[in-house]
Formats: sequence, C-alpha cells, structure tokens
Amino acid sequence: MKIGIVGAGTLGSTVAYALLGKTWCTRLVLVDRDPVRAQAQLLDLQGTSSFAQVTSGTYQDLQDAEVVVFAAGLGQHPDHELSELLEDNEALLQNTISQALQVVPDAVFLVATQPVDVMTTLVARMVPTEKQAQVIGLGTALDTFRLRALIAEHAGVDARDVQAEVIGEAGRSAVVVWSQARIAGLPLEAYFADQQMPWNNAIRNELADEVRRASVNILQGKSAVSYGVADAIAQVVEAVALEQNRVLTVSGLDARWPVAVSLPRVLGKKGIQRNLQVRLSMAESTLLNASVESLLEVTKRLQPASNA
Repeated sequence: MKIGIVGAGTLGSTVAYALLGKTWCTRLVLVDRDPVRAQAQLLDLQGTSSFAQVTSGTYQDLQDAEVVVFAAGLGQHPDHELSELLEDNEALLQNTISQALQVVPDAVFLVATQPVDVMTTLVARMVPTEKQAQVIGLGTALDTFRLRALIAEHAGVDARDVQAEVIGEAGRSAVVVWSQARIAGLPLEAYFADQQMPWNNAIRNELADEVRRASVNILQGKSAVSYGVADAIAQVVEAVALEQNRVLTVSGLDARWPVAVSLPRVLGKKGIQRNLQVRLSMAESTLLNASVESLLEVTKRLQPASNA
C-alpha cells in the first residue's frame, strides 16, 4: 500500500518512521512546502532497514496513495494562543487539502493537524458529502490508549485487557467514559472490589487529569509531542490498510452534530465504516454536550468552506 504524508517536520517524519516498520507499507511519499527538509528526512529514513520504497516530492507524487496523513502546521504549545494556531493552520490545511483533492480525491484523509477536531471539521467540509466518511481525525485515539495504559498500571494487568474510552474533544474537555470501562469484561468497580484494591473518585480524577495533561507535560519538557502520536496514527492507518474493522476512538462527523467529535468508530478500507453509540451516564452525557459546545464555539471561527 502507498501512503502519503503531508508535512515532513517532527511529527510527519516520526509517522514515516513508524509506518516503515509495517510490512504492508510498501511505498511512502513525503510532501512538504520545504523540499530541502523533505529531502533531508528522506535521506535519513532511507538509512533504516525498511523494505518500503521511500520518496519525497510534490502533491502530484501522491498519485495512487490510498491514505494521506496530514501532519503539517503549527503544533500545540502552551505559549500558542488558540486563535494563532487556528488562523495559521486553517490557511495551511485549506491549501494542502485543495491540492491533494486534485490528485487523490478517493484517498482516506487522516488529519493530525491541530486543533485536530476543528481541522477535521474543515477537511470534511471540503470533500464531497458522500466522501466525508473518508475523513478521519486522530481525535482522542492517543488519549484512549493512554487511559487504558494508566488503568492497566493501576490494576496490574496488560493494557490489552482494558476496555475504556475517551470521547468528545481531543483536549481539555475530553470525557472519560468511566461508566462503561471494563477489565476483561468486568466493570472496574467489580474488578477492584474482587482484587481488594483501591478504586474511588479521587483515583479516577487523578487518572483522567493525567491523560488530559500528558501532552502539556511533554511540551513543557520538549518542543513537540511525536512518538505517542505517531504510533496512534500508525494504528489508524493500519486499521484502514488491512481492512481490520477495528474500533478506534477517532474524530469524524456524526449526524447529531455539525462538528467532528471523537467517538468509537469502526474503521476499514474506506475510512469510517460505522459510528458506535456509547451508553453514557447522565453526568457523562452532560460533559459530552459541553465538550461539543466548546468545539462548536471554536469552529465558528473557521472561514466558510464548501464541499468539493
């Protein structure tokens, strides 16, 4: 499978490295507005032991790519105002999507540009309505993986045995669905009671805060969040490439709201195959509505974009 990556900075190059470890990734092309940087990343990646054919080029070189990852733009940083991030990345993404659509209109577009839910909404508005399911935002996929890892660490089990989701906005208003969280099919309360281990609101709040603050803590120590994001992107691309029908918590449009929101979704060859309805407690439902309202307020700042 041929994969395109638009944006060859820290995130884009790390995504490329993560994908080169996949046997199904046979061709990979890097596109960047700075061709010197793209060529430098290419030379670095060619030093790996991957069997994939790696190239750099222009948007025309995306031809035949089945998935295109958009990793261009400013990354989130505590010193960046949302308005600055939105203005710069909106203009950049509109330009990149317009050019990509001319070459690969049938590809699955995976959006990682920040703020990811808002940018996913922008991209979904630019493609034909019948192809909006092919637009996927990374959303809270990484938050969900982090939550499962933290629960697993507290419970003393493998993260693969934890079922838990983070939904809503990929950010401060993200909602942890504690009411449906399970370990090997057991509700968390039942599991921890059986194991005679502590489990209470204080612990839940601590874990949720740790998930929400993870990116901020990383950015305070270095300039970019890259490894975890790249791994999450690779898992999303793999679900599409191998037609896994895997359930991942990603951002996309839902009939209930005019903005992209992260929910559990079945992913396959053509992107989002189905949206899953999550059973929420009343408190979680209230928090989700508040999260969506927060996204709607930010999305109002977008310049009008029409479907292609």
